[in-house]
Order: sequence, then C-alpha cells, then structure tokens
Amino acid sequence: MARLSIAETLEWTDMLLVCAVMAATPAAAVQSAQPPQVSAPARAEAYYLFLQARRLEGEGDIDGAIASHSRALALAPDAAEIHAELAGLYARQNRVDEAVASGQAALALDPDNREANRILGFVFASRVKPKLQFARF
Repeated sequence: MARLSIAETLEWTDMLLVCAVMAATPAAAVQSAQPPQVSAPARAEAYYLFLQARRLEGEGDIDGAIASHSRALALAPDAAEIHAELAGLYARQNRVDEAVASGQAALALDPDNREANRILGFVFASRVKPKLQFARF
C-alpha cells in the first residue's frame, strides 16, 4: 500500500490554516523592543544551565530540565535559543500551550530562530486533523 505524503493527507484549506497561524505569531509586533542587557557571567551561567537541562532531559528528569531552563531564562531572558529549546521540551511532553508560549517567546527575540519555527510548525500542524481519502473498490 502506498504511503500518502503530508500534502496529500491535508486539505489545501488546512494547509493554508497552518501557514496563516504560523505567520500570525506575535514576533513581528515585538521585534523592535530592545532586550535587557545581560552580563557575561550571567550569560555563561545561563548557558551552563541550558546544557544541564539537556542532560537532565536525556536522563529522564523532565521536571529538573524544565527547572534548569527556567533558571537559565531568569538569568538571560533575551536568549532565544533557550526559549526555543524549552519549547521543544514542552512539545516532546505534549504540553502544547507551554510549547507555543515558549516558541513564540523565542520568535519575539529572534524571528528567524530555526528551532522555534520548527517546533511551532510541528505543534500547529499536529492541531490539524488529516483528512485521508481512501479509494473505493
């Protein structure tokens, strides 16, 4: 049996909806805001916590990973990569609303952030129910 591609399983209107939702993220509205200045030691500590969070997630300590990301963001709230990584963690845990909020926070800081765009694309696409069409015999 042939596998259908994503484009074949979704109606064109569903694809347009996904594209429209992705394009409507609030990143463009906040783009001109200046992020707060973060000292070099605070940024270094934030990225240490970022790496610690990745290790904790790999070990299965999801709550610890989220706590490490949160502490990292308290030190460096302007770090789009940390917001994007937290969005991915939330998405992997099926915590959709938190994943969207973190992904949008990343895009507000860096609209071209690949990880945030990728995660939000997957999250928004998962909200669209595919409409499979089966041939009648």
